[in-house]
Order: sequence, then C-alpha cells, then structure tokens
Amino acid sequence: ALTKDERIILAHDENFTRLGMDPTSPLCNRTVRDLTFKELMNCPLKSGARPPLLFEVLRSAAAIGGDAKMIVEIKAGNTEAGSALTRMFARHPQLMEHVAVVMSFDAFIMHNLRR
Repeated sequence: ALTKDERIILAHDENFTRLGMDPTSPLCNRTVRDLTFKELMNCPLKSGARPPLLFEVLRSAAAIGGDAKMIVEIKAGNTEAGSALTRMFARHPQLMEHVAVVMSFDAFIMHNLRR
C-alpha cells in the first residue's frame, strides 16, 4: 500500500481497522493512501509492531543474503503504488535482486511496470 507521502508499506487491507489495537480509532479507519507514514505510526497494531516499509524488508532480505526473495503484489486499482515501486527500484537497483516477482491482478498496472 502507498501512504499519502508515497512510502510503500506492507499491508493487505486498505486500512488497519482489523489489525489496529483500537478498531474505533479514526486513524485506523482511514485508508492507508489517506495517511502519511508518520500518521500510521500513531495507529498502534495489536501485534505491537508497526507496518513495515517495503524498503526495510528488502534491505533485511539483503542482510540475510543467499536466496532470500519476496513476491510483491500490487493490489488492483493501486496504480500509484506501481509508480512508486518503479521509482524505489530506480533509486536502489540492488534491492531488485531480492524480489522474485512483482505481480498484480490489474493488467493496467502490469503493463505500466513493463515500460
């Protein structure tokens, strides 16, 4: 998911209502794309952790070494995330070796990633 300030975080749902410690919190009920990363940090999760940034997870994979690779899925309709992912890989091309595949069920997103 892409935050309002264009940080890519790992998130399955469009908001953190299900995972937030306080599901009634206004922050946890807003969509990720409507929150900055700093605002997301103010939505405590049940696990006690914060949503990880994709950049951090890929750097961790690099530190693990070997064949540590991820599958990155861009949710359908989230065209901005595809563009942000492309920019991140342009700035940090060494992280691409820790991605097995980038996928989406959105043909438009996949087409744009190929360019």
